Amino acid sequence: MTARVFFDASVLVCAAGGAGKDEPSRKLALALIESTDFTAGSA
Repeated sequence: MTARVFFDASVLVCAAGGAGKDEPSRKLALALIESTDFTAGSA
């Protein structure tokens, strides 16, 4: 089995973060997560 993507924990932390100066990072992290199919057998 080969991984097509790998998310570091920092991506998940950024996505869960609050607003303010970190908002651009949060939006990017959410976009990365939302654009990825995490279902089994999605190769």
